[in-house]
Amino acid sequence: MSPQEQESEGGNGQGGNGQGRNNDERNVLLVVVTVIAAVTFQAGVNPPGGVWQEKGCAHKEQKLQLVANQLCCVEFEEKAPVQAGANPPDPYPKYKCTGKPHEAGHAIYASKKVEFYIFLISNTLALSTSILVILSMMRRLAHLFEVYVATMSMTVTYASSIFAVTPDEDFRFRIILLMGFLPYAIRLFVYLCKYLSNKIKDCNKTEEARGTQHV
Repeated sequence: MSPQEQESEGGNGQGGNGQGRNNDERNVLLVVVTVIAAVTFQAGVNPPGGVWQEKGCAHKEQKLQLVANQLCCVEFEEKAPVQAGANPPDPYPKYKCTGKPHEAGHAIYASKKVEFYIFLISNTLALSTSILVILSMMRRLAHLFEVYVATMSMTVTYASSIFAVTPDEDFRFRIILLMGFLPYAIRLFVYLCKYLSNKIKDCNKTEEARGTQHV
């Protein structure tokens, strides 16, 4: 065997080993992001602590009471003061509304607002990032359209479950949706920066070539 053939085989062997190593790394990364997507999706659909089974108040010492034509949670009650000349005295108690009752199907964890929304934002960010990585790794494979349909359907399912178990607060919903789109926006920004950088380099090379020709 000639030295040229030996070198050629050695180069092919090194290329094969490098390609095999890249495939192994790709498979490991795909398994990791798939596990992350499955765990975060399950956590969003079934939030920690479960959901309320019926409408009521978060604390046992509270009770539901209609106050000013609004259903509220009442923590304590005070007897209305007896007015002079009132005959008989007003027998109805004076209630103090301490909060809105929770709805059936809402997450129990939502009673701790700060902790619950930190959980939702982090969970949504992890899910959207893992889906982005999965789609990026599978863009050159067959049945890509079916993969896009499945992932988008899963995302809609996750979003609908979040809306179902979370109390109605539009501002925080916007933050959660922003976290869902943030990884895609960052990736798009990176692509645009690379595209503009390549365009600038090409323009500089063209200018240099023209300058050399004039000289």
